[in-house]
Amino acid sequence: MATYSVMALKSAESAIADAVLVREGFRFWAAALGPLWLAYHRNWRALAGWLLIFVMILVLWGVGFLHAPSMLWLVEAIALFLGVQGQSLIEAALQRRRYEVIDVVTGDSLREAERIFFRRAVMRRQEPPRPAVSTGFAPPSDAIIGLFPMSEVRS
Repeated sequence: MATYSVMALKSAESAIADAVLVREGFRFWAAALGPLWLAYHRNWRALAGWLLIFVMILVLWGVGFLHAPSMLWLVEAIALFLGVQGQSLIEAALQRRRYEVIDVVTGDSLREAERIFFRRAVMRRQEPPRPAVSTGFAPPSDAIIGLFPMSEVRS
């Protein structure tokens, strides 16, 4: 089963209709084809950062500061970072476009996750708001809530 973050526009009436589901987890294609994956998802800031870091690695290699094996390790580390943090980069790009996480859904496929999300969203709209229920218990204002009693000063 896969987990999806549901993101929608802030303060929009059609937030449910414009919802975007972002799958959580490792992104193989982001690790394998980093810059192409970033360009495909239109994540231009991350692509510019990737290109800047890659140019810096090439310059350090050209100057002789880095050897080929260490350059390979750095490139692989960046690829692994993109694979692990790919969904976070997508979510950050959506948040810059005023999207926010409104739900988290689990499903076997994207289609099933969408169905579960829309069913939940419709159920939420149909339910009337429940009134707040008071338990009648309020802690005293000078009491400490926690495991340790108030310490007393000993002379």
